[in-house]
Amino acid sequence: MEEAEDGLFAEEAEDFLNKVLNGEYADTGTAERIKENALAAKHLLAARKTAGNLVEIEHAETVLFETQRGQRDAWMNFPTRIGPLLAAELGLEADKVVEALTVHVHQQLDDLGDPEANFTADQEG
Repeated sequence: MEEAEDGLFAEEAEDFLNKVLNGEYADTGTAERIKENALAAKHLLAARKTAGNLVEIEHAETVLFETQRGQRDAWMNFPTRIGPLLAAELGLEADKVVEALTVHVHQQLDDLGDPEANFTADQEG
């Protein structure tokens, strides 16, 4: 029931905005209801942000970028860190093992591509 009410309010707010942008005036009751609901929503969002339940999209993007960069850097260092150990275990030349691992790690990173996050999409669940 609450979702239906939210949908009706969103539709009413959209109609109100379209009318105002087209130079039409809304009746005082509708204008007051929209104003009070918008103000309540603004305060609720501010309270959620203060409580740590919401973050700015820019901050989330920065965290995602830094995390992904750290993971990429770890994978880029993987061949030189593990190659000599693996070569010793297998009795192979370290340079050849590192070179082979590097090719495969770079290909894997290319296949994975750059991370993309759409923080504005509707979330299920």
